[in-house]
Amino acid sequence: MEKILTAANRHSLTIDNQLTDSTNLPAPPFGLPNLPSINFTNLVKVVSVQCMLDGQKILTGIQQSKPWALNMIDAIAKPPSGILNGGFTWLGDYDECLDIKTDSFHGKYCREQLYLATFTNPLTRQKGISLNAGICVPSSCSSDDILTLLKSVVPQLSNQTVFPYSGSCEETDQSYDTRAIVVLVILSNFAIVITLATIYDVFIRVMEKRQKQKPKGGIINISYVSSEEKETGDDYKPKVEEPEVSVDVGQDRNETSAYTPGIIGKAWLSFSVYTNIEKILGTKQAAGTLTAINGIRFISMSWVILGHTFAFGLGQMDNAAQVYTKFIKRKSFMAIMNAEVSVDSFFALRLTPPYMLVLMVFTGLYPYLGSGPFWSDSKTSPDNCHTNWCSKIAGTVVTGVMWLGCAIATGLVSRHFDLQTAQKGPHSEDYFNQYYQRPYTRIGPYLVGMFCGFLLYQTKCKCKINKYLNLVLWAVFTAIASAALYGVYRDYNGHPFSTDLAATFNTLHRTAWSLGVCWVIFACATGNGGIVNTILSWKAFVPLGKLTYCAYLVHPIVIFYYFGSRRKLIHVDTHEIPSVKMRKLRKTKLHVLSQQIYEYLGNLVLAYACAFVASLAFEAPMMGLEKVIFRRGEKK
Repeated sequence: MEKILTAANRHSLTIDNQLTDSTNLPAPPFGLPNLPSINFTNLVKVVSVQCMLDGQKILTGIQQSKPWALNMIDAIAKPPSGILNGGFTWLGDYDECLDIKTDSFHGKYCREQLYLATFTNPLTRQKGISLNAGICVPSSCSSDDILTLLKSVVPQLSNQTVFPYSGSCEETDQSYDTRAIVVLVILSNFAIVITLATIYDVFIRVMEKRQKQKPKGGIINISYVSSEEKETGDDYKPKVEEPEVSVDVGQDRNETSAYTPGIIGKAWLSFSVYTNIEKILGTKQAAGTLTAINGIRFISMSWVILGHTFAFGLGQMDNAAQVYTKFIKRKSFMAIMNAEVSVDSFFALRLTPPYMLVLMVFTGLYPYLGSGPFWSDSKTSPDNCHTNWCSKIAGTVVTGVMWLGCAIATGLVSRHFDLQTAQKGPHSEDYFNQYYQRPYTRIGPYLVGMFCGFLLYQTKCKCKINKYLNLVLWAVFTAIASAALYGVYRDYNGHPFSTDLAATFNTLHRTAWSLGVCWVIFACATGNGGIVNTILSWKAFVPLGKLTYCAYLVHPIVIFYYFGSRRKLIHVDTHEIPSVKMRKLRKTKLHVLSQQIYEYLGNLVLAYACAFVASLAFEAPMMGLEKVIFRRGEKK
């Protein structure tokens, strides 16, 4: 035991000497500033030994102009221009850091959060800025090592004006855990079943096609055919008088009739890609279908993706303050800032099977799909889903709550937490956790949708409304929906709502929006929609409407992946397009967010492409199985 302690002490003294020697190095090359003289000996007690040794090796490599060491310095984030425009995220070079390899370590990318006490935040106009900085460190250092090191060094170097408070490092060598392996096995089984079902479907279709291509014979009465003549049906002569029975004898004696799959066969066909593509892309609708709903679904889903494209990218803009101050004062921009009401257009209950399967894929495989400086941020959502998946699925059965009780609960929660009318300001996290994602805040749209369906059932979609009354109703419900959408304009522009007014708005605005949506559905279904019904009932919206639910489930994954795997920040370019106001005849400028337009269109197309695959694999088979098991569709 004494020998072990003696060896350990000797090893510790050697490390101390190596670290102390790092202060006696020659001046840095290329005009680089002298590195600060730091006593690393005290840090050995709180930072791992190998991390400190590799750190000393980096300092030595910099002094000796080693290319890999200079690359590590080059990969570290530096202060850019535009800080006062909201450039609080400094990424550095993620890929350059990971490409660094030495004989004892390789580069590891970390993002550290620093608090700058003396700067004024251009967004809040208050002292203090939270800064995100990317740094390149040896792979032997953990995130705790780096944070401890920075907390010990940075405040001293900055004269107590910069304080590190949190950080995380990107782990590039990730092996699949049990959860991911289980998900891969389940998906593989799905793929096998879908492949076999498609082959089975194609085989049946080929056999039916061959059956139809064979020549058909005539119809003869077998009551006048002898036993010998029944074999061919030629030159028959009557022999006995029997009840008349007619059959088709155009087929050969050994030819079987067309194959009709049984329950098992129909269950297999539910997974066929061939059959499900026909169902999804088909535009034929049954009589009595509310055709306008498909257009409402697609437009609402497109709006949801637009709002999320902008919201998810806010933290990656290098000119967020400029964008915020320039666009927030425009009423037209409220359609993006308050786009969360678009979610309330989907007042139908969630479909559990595809929801569970998409949730399984998201929580099990998403962390392994990409990498980047923002990847650790994008993995927060699947980690939360993994932790709280029971509550997500249990939420599908919470339907028996009355609107009044939920409205009271919503108002009390909003007032208790002093929540604003949107995710902004110091209470934005409380707004999301305590209000936005709570099921009882959505009961209003659910009940309004149920009442609308009840009215359509009672009236049998026949309700003739006077022309002038119809115009008045359109104006009233348009005003109600507009109030829900644009009512927060003053709150965003320097006139914040009082606590009571914010609680009232949070309680009622979702119900108000759903009233407007349900009026559109009711008017279009009863023949009072006019050109609105013509547009929303366009046949191209039929397949897009079928994909809306899966698009709603998968589009966050698409957007998370895009922003999580980015290597650079987003600079929002605002192109100015001259326009003319007809009344005042003066030139104005129309600002276009070109970057966001490209991102939005890309996310929209990719979301629906992924939704198409998810619908083929999960949603359509489950709906087909439901019809087979419960024998739905046999009787109208």
